[in-house]
Amino acid sequence: MHDDYTATLTDWIAILSISTRLIFEKVRSRAIKEITARLDEVEAFELIGLAVKYDVEQWLKPAYRRIVTRSSLITHAEALKVPIPMAVMLMRSREQYWKAYKNNSQSLQYRDAGQLTNWAPVDSILDSEIRLMELDSNKSQRRRKGSSRASNSVSEVYTVTSLSQLAR
Repeated sequence: MHDDYTATLTDWIAILSISTRLIFEKVRSRAIKEITARLDEVEAFELIGLAVKYDVEQWLKPAYRRIVTRSSLITHAEALKVPIPMAVMLMRSREQYWKAYKNNSQSLQYRDAGQLTNWAPVDSILDSEIRLMELDSNKSQRRRKGSSRASNSVSEVYTVTSLSQLAR
């Protein structure tokens, strides 16, 4: 792609979509580069959605950081935009970050004009929570594989039990 081509953020997202589907690697790389330069213009939960949809892992950590360090709580509508394990991971990370740094004088040294300048404290919390989320996900996948035959009979029993309780 020509380096002198300019487009809006919305256009670059559309270009990323098309280039990903049609496997235009150079165009895709350019779109990722252009969007990366404008990450602050993309809402954090939307950024997570784009990162997952277009397989751009490098966008996840900046989005996670913005969510964890912001002062407002995660809303129900925002939590619904991501898979449940990720929403829980973000909520747990926020809770740990704010417990550790909100009223602590150390948190001030990480802020420069409202922006964090040293991400180490946030990243260590996030890395720990991401590992937990991945471990939990792997455990539940193994359980599902091992109990797929039994789950049908369990769900049938549960349904019958639930219906009989409703009839009472």
